[in-house]
Amino acid sequence: MESYFGKNIRAIRKMLNLSVKLYSDLTGVSQTTIVNIEQGHTGLKVETMKKLIEFTEYSIDQVSSSNFKVPNNLKEELFSKFKDDPQMRDFFMNKPKILDAINKNLVDSKFFESFVETNEIVQYFKDKGLKINGTSLQNELKKHKQVEIVEHPLKKNTNLYRKKLK
Repeated sequence: MESYFGKNIRAIRKMLNLSVKLYSDLTGVSQTTIVNIEQGHTGLKVETMKKLIEFTEYSIDQVSSSNFKVPNNLKEELFSKFKDDPQMRDFFMNKPKILDAINKNLVDSKFFESFVETNEIVQYFKDKGLKINGTSLQNELKKHKQVEIVEHPLKKNTNLYRKKLK
């Protein structure tokens, strides 16, 4: 039971883009204990297991299952759940890897079917609970193979972005 638990805890933490330290701050479980659990150490206390997943509403049985899959939108779900709790919400506002955010949230969205400016994309991510810097976003969009870029017809030094049409 516990070997899958550790693997799934790590998957939850990674999906949320949380370091071991931030996950420790969020759950109140020491960093050393989290690392040991993720590495498959056994002998876990039920109370510790509960602390690690309490904020998710998953059960110990669910997270201990070999069939457990972390949903791709877990961060957005938790951000929505805790949107009125500033302290909890801040844990889910951490900077994601920008490329992951583009691939998971932007490229196949209806929003990205027409040309948009960087500030509109930053706001789109913010509405989804993701905090992304505009300059870093532009750098990733310029390298992305599925993104079309054109110069803004009215604003100098401004680009517009959208998903490449097939």
